Amino acid sequence: MSTPPANTLPGPDDAGMHGTWEVTDRNGTTAVIDADFLGFGSSFRPAHNHVYPPYSKRGNHCSTCRWYETWIFQEGTKDEDGRYVVISQGRSAVPGEVTFVTFGYATDLGELLEVLTLQPDGSHKVIPPVARALEMAADYSDRIESFYAVMRTSG
Repeated sequence: MSTPPANTLPGPDDAGMHGTWEVTDRNGTTAVIDADFLGFGSSFRPAHNHVYPPYSKRGNHCSTCRWYETWIFQEGTKDEDGRYVVISQGRSAVPGEVTFVTFGYATDLGELLEVLTLQPDGSHKVIPPVARALEMAADYSDRIESFYAVMRTSG
């Protein structure tokens, strides 16, 4: 199973740019995304928080060993409303572990929140990388800016 290296997707400094990216998910499905890159969030931290050298044991939290990343894109142009595209990666620096990639689409802000917050157990939660991606996207989308402002004030 092939997954794209992180450097094939845009970084935080590329927010606001239009481009074309290709991503392959954990099932081998490939999507070509021609869109505006709106936001990115990551749980990666540069320093380990554990004592088991060199990697954290499975089930123990260390955002240097294993982390989550999410990207928000919007297809179309600034003058038209296109669907949102969300790419998420569960990444690992641990030898033998693989990067799990998923992508999903949303036609409106309600669906975008659904895609961004759905947890493996079926619950919904705004985790810090998602909040960071939404905050960045708010700088490039008036709709997300309004939506994010309401979301932050409602708790």
